[in-house]
Amino acid sequence: MLSSVTFIRSVPDAQVYSCNLKWFNSLPKDVQMGIEMASEVTAQQNLAKVPAARAFAMAELKKNKVQFYSPTPSELKQWQDKAGHQLPVWDKTKIELAGSLDTFNSLLEAANTQGRYYVHDI
Repeated sequence: MLSSVTFIRSVPDAQVYSCNLKWFNSLPKDVQMGIEMASEVTAQQNLAKVPAARAFAMAELKKNKVQFYSPTPSELKQWQDKAGHQLPVWDKTKIELAGSLDTFNSLLEAANTQGRYYVHDI
């Protein structure tokens, strides 16, 4: 039984929207624009639901006596120093997931770049 959750600022999930590029490019420009607009609206609506979904999940876990902890900046640094992606032990996994360390580093840079979307982190 789960008894506690510590928020270590990991990225536990992601969302990917995709379609066949050849098919998409074969569509009339106005249809392409419609798909892009609908994708944008859908992405924003989905992100807007994250805080409520998180709050619901946390409330359900709390009913079962699960405790939540947010480390201090100093504690978070200790966690990252001991288990973070920079450790060589993760290199094989990074290569398996991203194809190369260079690709992983590019993805890491992108993940650490604030985009136009924001979801409040606990």
